[in-house]
Amino acid sequence: MILLDYILVPALLYIFSAVALRPLLPGVPDSIWLLGFVGFNAVVNLIGIQLTARVNLYMLAFELVTLLLFIVIGLIALYGGLGAGALTWKPVYDPAVFSLATVGGATSIAVLSFLGFDGISTLAEESLGGRNAVGRATLLALLLVGLLFVLQTWIAADLARGMVFSSADTAFYEIAQRAGGTGLRVLSLAAIALASGIANAMAAQGAVSRILFAMARDGKLPAVLGKIHPRYQTPYVSTLAVAGISLIVGLFFDNRIDDLTRIVNFGALTGFLLLHLAVINHHVIRERSRDWLRHLVMPLGGFLVITYVLYEMDGAAKIMGAVWIGAGILYFVVLAFLKKPTALDFR
Repeated sequence: MILLDYILVPALLYIFSAVALRPLLPGVPDSIWLLGFVGFNAVVNLIGIQLTARVNLYMLAFELVTLLLFIVIGLIALYGGLGAGALTWKPVYDPAVFSLATVGGATSIAVLSFLGFDGISTLAEESLGGRNAVGRATLLALLLVGLLFVLQTWIAADLARGMVFSSADTAFYEIAQRAGGTGLRVLSLAAIALASGIANAMAAQGAVSRILFAMARDGKLPAVLGKIHPRYQTPYVSTLAVAGISLIVGLFFDNRIDDLTRIVNFGALTGFLLLHLAVINHHVIRERSRDWLRHLVMPLGGFLVITYVLYEMDGAAKIMGAVWIGAGILYFVVLAFLKKPTALDFR
């Protein structure tokens, strides 16, 4: 299920970038943007993780500067009389329209904004920071992204009070234009396009290629995906395979971004659902842990929350996810049958 999330996320990010660039260069077809982003990221990931990290660092600096400008200019515009005229509690909680079912359904969509932090774990073998570095980086990334996302969305929601948007896909850019004019709108467009098409997609593409590599190395996928480039020491076959899949999926779902979003979210949420059970299985059942709060209560709480969110999810996403699960179970059964031990194996 986590593979369903990872294998489709790069394509989804490429489509986001193409959508962001449409208002800037309407004459350029989405397929050109998809091809350009996929090719660039594939080359960087093939060369090695150090170049990937360096490029992402530059992208992060640009994104943070843009975000800071939006926050400052947005607050000035807000308290200058635009939108709600100040930060209000209405975007956070509005008792007149609040519904737990609506929150659950919206969460199943909004969860996409927080996906990706778990991709850090796929680089564990290439980390130089010690055994705890990946865990700390994962939690810190999730905390910081959560805080920044809430702040940005809170300001935008109050600025948007009374606005009528020409398109839901470009709503945030229209809010940015309301706060800071065309300059802030274009800067936001560029930042989101580069963040999605290069920084985020590059990390996602690198992460899923390493998942395919690890599964191939463990005998769960064809061995060819486990090949390492002799010069760059990167899983080049799986990297190229992910690039090809991303391009095909991106072209297929170019005008069906909502469907692709739901599938990705279903894969991620189901993967996290099973992860909570794995925590209980590992610590409580296997290791006989008596730390009930961390190893039983907390994962059970997370399991129940995710179960509710999945319950409120769109029915089509559940069907497509169930088909993927069925295919995975069938593949596992066939794989187990083909590798059934023989008398020779036991000797």
